[in-house]
Amino acid sequence: MTDIDTGTDISCMDGLVPSMPEVSGDLQIVQLAVRGLTKASDKLPFLGWGIDLRKMLLSKYSTTQIEVMAKRQVLTDERLRACTVKATQVETSYELQFALVKEEDGTVLKFTMSIDEAAATLITLQQG
Repeated sequence: MTDIDTGTDISCMDGLVPSMPEVSGDLQIVQLAVRGLTKASDKLPFLGWGIDLRKMLLSKYSTTQIEVMAKRQVLTDERLRACTVKATQVETSYELQFALVKEEDGTVLKFTMSIDEAAATLITLQQG
């Protein structure tokens, strides 16, 4: 199968930095997923894209509701075929474990993110 060029994007996990480092490939896919999970849809209402997991945490959504909404948001990326999400609540924060299956070749991208009222953090990215 031919590799699909997914383009590049500006790295978004450490805030915007003057050097504006570019990311591509699997890291770009994961960062887009995280961006979609941390940006409220009202920021780009014409797209109807994005959810704010921090706001959901403050609104006391159930773990199941968070998993369902996170999966739905991640799968808006047409480069993905499937997604599983496991959310674990730890006091006032959540740890979410994701497994994304790429449409192109079935590669599984696994990552963990931690989210609380103050911040969302991408903890790990693994291919497997």
